Amino acid sequence: MKHSANYLAWAALLAFCVSCRTPDPLADGKPRIVSISFPGIPAKDVSIDQKRHVIRVKLPPLLPNSLRPKVKFVGEAYLKEVQWYKAFDMECLECRQLQLIDRWPSGNVLATYTLEFIPSGPLEIDAAALSSYTDRDLAVGMVLSVPFKNLHANRLPTQVKFTNLMTGETIVGDSASIDILATQGVALPLFQRGWNEPANRLIINFFNYMKEVVPGTYNVEFATADRKVLKVPQPFTIKNGPVIVMNWELKDVPRIRPGERFVFSGRNLFAENMDIEILGQDDRVVTLPEIEYGKYGTQAIMKIPASFAPGHYAVHFRDKVFRNTIYCYLLHVTAKEVMPFEISKILGFLNPCSLKGPQVITKDNNAPITFNGKAPTTRLKMVSAQDSTKIHFAKSELLKFGDEEGRPTINIPKDVPNDLYRVSMQVLDETGKVTQ
Repeated sequence: MKHSANYLAWAALLAFCVSCRTPDPLADGKPRIVSISFPGIPAKDVSIDQKRHVIRVKLPPLLPNSLRPKVKFVGEAYLKEVQWYKAFDMECLECRQLQLIDRWPSGNVLATYTLEFIPSGPLEIDAAALSSYTDRDLAVGMVLSVPFKNLHANRLPTQVKFTNLMTGETIVGDSASIDILATQGVALPLFQRGWNEPANRLIINFFNYMKEVVPGTYNVEFATADRKVLKVPQPFTIKNGPVIVMNWELKDVPRIRPGERFVFSGRNLFAENMDIEILGQDDRVVTLPEIEYGKYGTQAIMKIPASFAPGHYAVHFRDKVFRNTIYCYLLHVTAKEVMPFEISKILGFLNPCSLKGPQVITKDNNAPITFNGKAPTTRLKMVSAQDSTKIHFAKSELLKFGDEEGRPTINIPKDVPNDLYRVSMQVLDETGKVTQ
């Protein structure tokens, strides 16, 4: 009787334990990621929370360069392609979303797992890797690559400070500062993790920030959000980069009155880096203009003599350091006001640097065109230079990229014969009638 009572007690306890057992989240048959393994990361440092769909990965101080994991999952689904280097190396939260997609028929997202990275220690400069650095002397990229430990799971530094060893000048870059060279509404960050670099490198983009960083030798240090200072144990030498002109194409009408000055901006605009000459209609040098260079190479002022004859010219920038870097732009010197819908340029960049002969435009290709005015519908009228009775038209449209304001382009139709044309801009109303 006693044995029977004990048996019943154990049976009741077993039944109670079975009824309290945690349900298996994989038992419902839904698509799930059941395992994931990363190169160089022990299995014990990877866990999957099936209830919250979170994959936690404790990262080692240094990541291997190959970051592609092996992912196993169950269910009728496939894993949407993941750019793994972005998940680790860039500030891209959506890149850390692993999505299982229905194979058939809907193609819907059936499950989404989020990667969470846990550091194994604080952020610190990797002095050992730095000692064997072969690119301490910067080349032309105007970015600085510094090796770090625990870079890919910790917060990035908030500031970087460059101290010029010759002048003593200090230049501070803040992660919240404004991109001084943002173009077309796109701003690049000051700090990035391993951008087109091996893993465990912090990239400092001083091309778009910290204009005071000019060629020279610098001590570099970082500040973190918790006010720690991380000093790079050896200096970096910043070399000359290529001459870059940024603002010429932004001018709606690149015209100057005789005696006026034209300000152009960019990087490495130093007198020792470049020559500037103005070419006439015969492609001969008309003058070497007087140039006033800014201290940091981000601005230069071209002065046109008051005696300069009105007309069209080519401004030729020649890079004396990187000889393959050449800019050549059209310039209109005139005292006249720009007329409504006057075309000031098609294409804009002259290649080759010549004003001889006509401009060549490729058919079935969006060519930028600049004219003074805006209208819902415009078109280019093309009259054959050999036979004025032969007339063709090409519609002008606004070409948009993302949220930026559209820019006028011309696309010459394929059926327009190859020929030499004189062109003019026409404005049309809603009925297609030419109004201007």
